Amino acid sequence: CPECHGSGEKKETQNRSVDIPAGIEDGQMLSLAGEGESGGRGGVPGDLLVAIHVRKHPYFERRGNDVISSVSVSCARAALGDSVIIKTLDGEVTMKIPAGTRSGEVFRIRGKGMRPLGSSWGRGDQLVNVTVAIPKYLSKEERKLFERLRELEKE
Repeated sequence: CPECHGSGEKKETQNRSVDIPAGIEDGQMLSLAGEGESGGRGGVPGDLLVAIHVRKHPYFERRGNDVISSVSVSCARAALGDSVIIKTLDGEVTMKIPAGTRSGEVFRIRGKGMRPLGSSWGRGDQLVNVTVAIPKYLSKEERKLFERLRELEKE
């Protein structure tokens, strides 16, 4: 046979759609049974192994089943406390920032992380890292307020 040169096999490329299960992590492999190379001389085909590479997200980072994000708040909001809107995998939620929050503090939003691979229930958490933003430029009024605060701190 001019196509197989007597081997009984013909090489061809095929495209396959693959369902990627929720919770899969970068570097894991999927096995598609019977979709691999021919078994030769009428043998059963092998399995096709698909390597998974997950692109980085611009807002979220993954650590196991937990999702990590960041939020920046002003000095006043951190000192006095406030509420902020946080993006989650399911949409936006309101998170309370308690008075006296310092830069680098991490708050947990339970159940807003990833599902474990192969599980239909239970989720990791979302960890929100708070950064307190220090203004680089101040209006005249803001400058007066900060100067007054400095005076009070000295007393």
